[in-house]
Amino acid sequence: MTVRTARAALFLVSVLIWHSAAAQKQPAPQKPATDAPKPGGEKKPGRMFGILPALNVIDTKSAPPMTSGQKFHLAIMSTIDPTAFVGAGIKAGIYQASNFPPGFGHGASGYGKRYAAAFGDGASGKLLRIGVFPSLLHQDPRYFRKSQGSVPGRLGYALSRTLVTRTDAGGRAFNWSRILGSFGSAALSDLYYPQENSGAKVTFVNVGYSLLGEAGSNSLKEFWPDIQRKLRRNK
Repeated sequence: MTVRTARAALFLVSVLIWHSAAAQKQPAPQKPATDAPKPGGEKKPGRMFGILPALNVIDTKSAPPMTSGQKFHLAIMSTIDPTAFVGAGIKAGIYQASNFPPGFGHGASGYGKRYAAAFGDGASGKLLRIGVFPSLLHQDPRYFRKSQGSVPGRLGYALSRTLVTRTDAGGRAFNWSRILGSFGSAALSDLYYPQENSGAKVTFVNVGYSLLGEAGSNSLKEFWPDIQRKLRRNK
């Protein structure tokens, strides 16, 4: 077993042990209300620009907490959404054009490896950030729109949600689920990326890009209703 394989395996074992301990301490969940909202909000989630999913966006601040089952359901739905497959293809194409990682080679075989790696990155990231760590830490993986206030204030709120999140109890907390999920996904990628493209430096770079992407996504989610209203008026 290589060092990077052992590191990824140790991470998985730690998560399983932590989850088992948390499950023993957690009190029996209350029976959810019959009118409890779906994981994505009270209404059926739509798509921004008709393409990008808004599965984890919610407008009301009084929504009941999600169960662990709902969090994992949200993670799975985000993973198998058609845009996830398309996004992995685009990412693989960019990597193919720039020959990154070099160890994957060229041609159809190289693209196939890059596509599998890109999809694996997205799947593991969503599972850890939306399902595993929010369940362990009792944090809510949904994005709660601010909706009101000045544009700079709302933009600052959207950007801050990469580091600040809502707890299941309704309070605020540091977004450990997002940070630990990103680092965990990067650690797991050591299993299938060439050895020369793994290590601490690459991990921190990947986590940085992931947080930047999350900040941009949150900004679009925050202002999408405003953009949508403007588009309708123009029509």
